[in-house]
Amino acid sequence: MAKLVAVVDDDISVRRSLDRLIRSAHLEVSVFASAEEFLASYHPRKADCLILDVCLPGISGVELHRHLQAVDGAVAEQVARQPPIAAREPEKRRCQ
Repeated sequence: MAKLVAVVDDDISVRRSLDRLIRSAHLEVSVFASAEEFLASYHPRKADCLILDVCLPGISGVELHRHLQAVDGAVAEQVARQPPIAAREPEKRRCQ
């Protein structure tokens, strides 16, 4: 069974691009336009990788990450060599 990657981004061009890129690597992908859509979706299995936009409208990527950690502590702290989520708080404020 191929690994599952979930992409949460409000920009449709980013979702489409990542969808094509991830499928080209022979991985499964599910794309979502918002954190709310991601949380409301039915997942027959957990994503192996979650790609989040930090500046999502509504629930931000930072807030979604924190929520997932609270529910399932197995969520990774860092992705793609980014600074820890807490260090990106100023970035979240710039999105508003």
